[in-house]
Amino acid sequence: MKRANRFFLSIGLMVSLPFLCFAAPLTIVDQGVSDYRIYSSPSALPSEAYAAEMLQDYLARISGCTLPIVHEAAADGKIVYVGFADAPVSVLGDLDPETFGKEEYVIQQSGDALLIAGGAPRGTLYGVIGFLRDHFGCRWYTRDVTKIPQAKTLEVDGLPDRQSPAFAYREPWYREVHDIDFAVHNRLNPSMVPIPEEKGGRFVIYPFVHTFNQLVPPEEYFDQHPEYFSLVDGKRQREGNRVQLCLTNPEVLHIATDTVLRWIAEHPEADVFSIDQNDGYGYCECPDCSALDEAEGSHSGTLLHFVNQIADVVAEKHPDVRLQTLAYVYSEVPPKTVRPRPNVTIR
Repeated sequence: MKRANRFFLSIGLMVSLPFLCFAAPLTIVDQGVSDYRIYSSPSALPSEAYAAEMLQDYLARISGCTLPIVHEAAADGKIVYVGFADAPVSVLGDLDPETFGKEEYVIQQSGDALLIAGGAPRGTLYGVIGFLRDHFGCRWYTRDVTKIPQAKTLEVDGLPDRQSPAFAYREPWYREVHDIDFAVHNRLNPSMVPIPEEKGGRFVIYPFVHTFNQLVPPEEYFDQHPEYFSLVDGKRQREGNRVQLCLTNPEVLHIATDTVLRWIAEHPEADVFSIDQNDGYGYCECPDCSALDEAEGSHSGTLLHFVNQIADVVAEKHPDVRLQTLAYVYSEVPPKTVRPRPNVTIR
């Protein structure tokens, strides 16, 4: 079937796998009958085992033919390998599984064998979904409305097909996304949706957002150090929708940095750590914060200057860790000169 426009960014294998280019179409099911088996390794990740079951289920829905799932290694033949584990060298070719990103995948053919595999934890699962979507036209429009084409013969062409997501984090803000199966089928990885590891898990942002009160808790520090918190209309803020931090106070920077380092140690599962202003207004109007905001032409000046200092410490200790902050409410306008460090994402 013709492939639809892709959500994922295609990165072809024409250079690295020349012997696989221009492969003839591979017939998986012929008039409702197939000799193919789906191989799922006994050592497969839960998400890879789930991917094999999904492939079996949807190929049966499309063609009426159920391919058996096998777990014993077999010689080359009519096998769909789901995941890199146990795939023979003749099928892997020049592929190095270690080079695949967490959500990157490849679909490729070698003789009668087919490989659908990707990085951990979601690559192989996304490969199966991409296979069903791009090669056979499946769609999941809502949790209830789907498109599952009907065809007695299933042929695969356009291989090899290697794809990687254009965006690492994908969380549209509408209710349908909170349905786990809808999110998974559409290869969304929303941080707020509790997608189980069996279905690939989620992109983890810790804590999710609006974290100033967690970085420097007012209930812990305000009584002794009201100067740690935002000065608004001549008064330091302890509660309500105008509580923020005094971002030019060096002690606030020290406490917040220690908090972020503790989060990193305690939450290795997180992909990104948040240094975000609280929801609402209340930016600090003290002389130092006001001067920096004025120089930068935006309240984002103090925010990004603060985040960058934490980012420098994090980069030295944890070079692979990313931080985020918000362009939100009073920090939407970018500063004139301050730019985020390489390990800082603006959300």
